[in-house]
Amino acid sequence: MPLFSKDACIICSEEKGKLSTSKTGSGSRICNDCATTLGLDATSVSGITAIQGMSDDELLKIAQEGKEIEELKKAAEKERNRATSGMLVTSGFNFDGYTVTKYGPHIASDDIYKEEMRPGFWSAGQSDQDENISNALTELRRKTLLELKGKAHELGYNAITGLDFSYTTLGPFNTNSHHGSDARNNLAYYIFLTYKGNAVTIEKN
Repeated sequence: MPLFSKDACIICSEEKGKLSTSKTGSGSRICNDCATTLGLDATSVSGITAIQGMSDDELLKIAQEGKEIEELKKAAEKERNRATSGMLVTSGFNFDGYTVTKYGPHIASDDIYKEEMRPGFWSAGQSDQDENISNALTELRRKTLLELKGKAHELGYNAITGLDFSYTTLGPFNTNSHHGSDARNNLAYYIFLTYKGNAVTIEKN
């Protein structure tokens, strides 16, 4: 059979050349991309040997199981997004129109923002620097709070009370100040953000 002829992959049905496919135990072909997706390295001797020892039915079954797992992951991620987007949070300890029916553990979520002290950083427009940092911190708060909600959801709770957050900063002047003013151009400025609160279950009155 010609080296550059093409065969359809038993998984994705795309026609690919001999160099991009491997022969299965049933005599069909599976493309390297699909083999990799199934956890089989079609570029190694051991991987090719494994593929040749598997029938089409076995490979198709693995592929189907993989699709089912992927669908379950997508469904779980969709449910997580739905639950966290509508999750109520408060810095207090109750919600108007709701009753706390179960108190859960204290949970926390952390993230970090890093600003490189590049040459010329301090000479750049102050308003531009302030806006960049402000936008970055807004996104940092959004991500960290979303992660905190995700933790509450994973634990089986649907709200958070006692919400609080704090910042810790670590700048170039208190990490390497003995090197003089020029050192500030080569160091980073860090802002650590922590969100914390109590996971609870609430029910509408």
